[in-house]
Amino acid sequence: MTANTSFADVLPTQITRTIRCASLAALAVVAAASVGACGSSSTDDDPYVPAGNRVTSTPTASSRSTETSVIRTTTPTRRTTPRTTPRTSPSPRPRTVIRGSVPAILVGTWSGGSSGETAGTSYSFASDGRFLIRRPGGSITGVAVARSGSLTFYFSGKSVTSSYSVTELPELYGYRSLNLEIGGYSYVRDI
Repeated sequence: MTANTSFADVLPTQITRTIRCASLAALAVVAAASVGACGSSSTDDDPYVPAGNRVTSTPTASSRSTETSVIRTTTPTRRTTPRTTPRTSPSPRPRTVIRGSVPAILVGTWSGGSSGETAGTSYSFASDGRFLIRRPGGSITGVAVARSGSLTFYFSGKSVTSSYSVTELPELYGYRSLNLEIGGYSYVRDI
């Protein structure tokens, strides 16, 4: 729609409805006259026309015209397309269920800090391998699998593998922390 178009411009008006109704009424009169003028192409005794589909006429008491009491027509149709069995779409392949597996030392939330490239980003791991990555502007959830120094994240039908390592940081102000390095970026968690 353009900016100048309103609903009134799109919706049919009373005049167009009247024209359409008049056209349909004229079409109905022509169709009825055709049936009356042409009649049935077969006689009432035609064995190929089922009795329920035969046109029967009875004279009316008030006029000498013939009024059709029941009109049932069936037109034999020919199939122009070959009959085929309905196609069924192939069943979707069952999804492979990936079981998460992370070492106990990864379980918890790891923070990227408040400055630098990892600012506002955190990784959270559950003991069954489920993970949540929070970043400014969005988050990712899925299942992680740790194997000999690599961590594979499975999410949204995709997978990403990164190297990882965990080291203990020196005690600072009485707090002990661990450093998780994933693909060259550091995240910290208190012990």
